[in-house]
Amino acid sequence: MELFTLVLVAVVLWGQTTPVEALVKQRKSEDTIYQPTWESLDSRPLPTWYDEAKFGIFIHWGIFSVPSWSHQAAEWYIQYLLTGDDHNATREFHYSTYGPDFKYADFGPMFKAELWDPEAWAQLFSDAGAKFVLFTSKHCDGWANWKSPAKWNYNSVDNGPHRDLVGELTNATRAQGLRMGLYYCNIEWGNPLLPWDYMHGPVPYSGQEQYVEQVFLTELKDITVKYKPDIINGDYCVLLNSSQLRSREFLAWLYNESPVKDDVIVDDRWGTDARCAHGGYWTCHDRFQPGTLQPHKWTDEMTMATSWGFDRLETVNDYKSAEEMVSILISNVAYGGNLILNIGPTADGRIIPLMAERLLQIGSWLKINGGAIYASQPWKTKQSENTTDGVLVYYTAKTASDKVKNDIHYKSHVGDGDTATTMNLYAILMSWPEEGKLTLSAPPCSSTTTASLLTAKGLVKLDAICATVMGGRVNTRASDGNGVTITMPSATMALDKARLVPYAFTILMENSI
Repeated sequence: MELFTLVLVAVVLWGQTTPVEALVKQRKSEDTIYQPTWESLDSRPLPTWYDEAKFGIFIHWGIFSVPSWSHQAAEWYIQYLLTGDDHNATREFHYSTYGPDFKYADFGPMFKAELWDPEAWAQLFSDAGAKFVLFTSKHCDGWANWKSPAKWNYNSVDNGPHRDLVGELTNATRAQGLRMGLYYCNIEWGNPLLPWDYMHGPVPYSGQEQYVEQVFLTELKDITVKYKPDIINGDYCVLLNSSQLRSREFLAWLYNESPVKDDVIVDDRWGTDARCAHGGYWTCHDRFQPGTLQPHKWTDEMTMATSWGFDRLETVNDYKSAEEMVSILISNVAYGGNLILNIGPTADGRIIPLMAERLLQIGSWLKINGGAIYASQPWKTKQSENTTDGVLVYYTAKTASDKVKNDIHYKSHVGDGDTATTMNLYAILMSWPEEGKLTLSAPPCSSTTTASLLTAKGLVKLDAICATVMGGRVNTRASDGNGVTITMPSATMALDKARLVPYAFTILMENSI
């Protein structure tokens, strides 16, 4: 059976807040001064915009995009070249292709970005339904995609494309109404200021002070002041702790004095002691998908295939389908998380058609069903269930006023005057009911409850009756309570006549208790 997604909306009274909702509030006060301690920094409420956004695009792009070769992570090319950690595969490829005297830095002039159109990228991201972009300002190879004050001739302005890639994409992204974030790797492979034992791993550190002062703090403050990013995403937590890195000092400056102190959000990768414990949103590890409601705002940073940077060895079979990625997005949001989906452009500045197609397919789903995603919250009563019809369901919720603001179908149906304080409950189904009826045990239902199918052409009314599920049996009832049975249209009607995306459809249920 093809993957379908059903979104059910019910209006329910909202009691206590969820753990994530309680953490996502506005800044404490204008007088709050954050100290460079985790206790103080972690007390800063998360800016609400990030939790509402839900979906963003991650971009790994740099001089590693020139060789674009790996069996697992093309952006780690220099690390594999230095260490041979991939069973010497990268070394063998490099020496046979470029020669033993060709240095990694020699890829700089070959990184030309001659076909790059930042406005086209930003338009694609908007069409994909993304609300923010996270761009690699500097990966762990040290190459800077802006004119870094710490990187003479090892940056995209003095070398390679001779363009301010960070600045141009920031302007194009914001012109589309999207938020702009910057990824920054905390350390650098091969930097002489950070000695590394390439045969036996990291050496004990006591002399990182010069790197931290001249590179880490200098570059982070430079991109913050120049580009005013909405997100600063640190990375690489296996070498230095937050005291050695002085990351807490940077975050205190960011929250207290920087030009983005009120709206900026950071991740949890600010030292060996920070991941999944401190910072803004938690990533815990790459492709983090816990499958349960978490006590803290979290994010899944995920690749379409395996590599983060463009990898010429990857084939179409390595890529996730749009259906898979949409289902991951739904699950993440139901459990309080966001999805930042990665793409790896080519060295000349193209997003290959397969990646672009996947983004547009996700966007087509969000165009109809985004009301269940954007600005939603996990439902405190239940985040998921398997129905008696054999359908996996995820739940999200949001206030009625937010629904009017974010869902064009609902707004056109009820108008602009909705000021209700109730919540709208969405049930997102991961397959179409085979028998033509759908029974949900959790949503509230009354005798006046109605259901409508959201389509590209507008609302289509459906039959809905209150029902109770007990012992696997479904019994209809006249009294108010939890549980509803909805008569579904045929799949042919839904796909062909209602012009729905093949794996997505939405039901709006009104007049619920």
